[in-house]
Amino acid sequence: MHDSINQVGLDRRSQPENSAELDPFQGFLDKKQLGKLLGLHPNTIDSLRARRVIPSFKIAGGAVRFKYTDVLAALERYKVREVSL
Repeated sequence: MHDSINQVGLDRRSQPENSAELDPFQGFLDKKQLGKLLGLHPNTIDSLRARRVIPSFKIAGGAVRFKYTDVLAALERYKVREVSL
């Protein structure tokens, strides 16, 4: 799972020490952070959330957050698999 992070250029070694909020395996992410990790525009994240393709959490004040591992698991259902004939 860590390999997908490195593919979008978010290798932990290149992050500042205080970037715990960008660590997808710690806590929750906002739509910009999630979009950056997945290589998607924040509007696409909104669309996926609205269509209930990806799970989200509403926290105090109406803010929306995502748990990276839950989102990856949800997206796995849409993975296209090749069928050999």
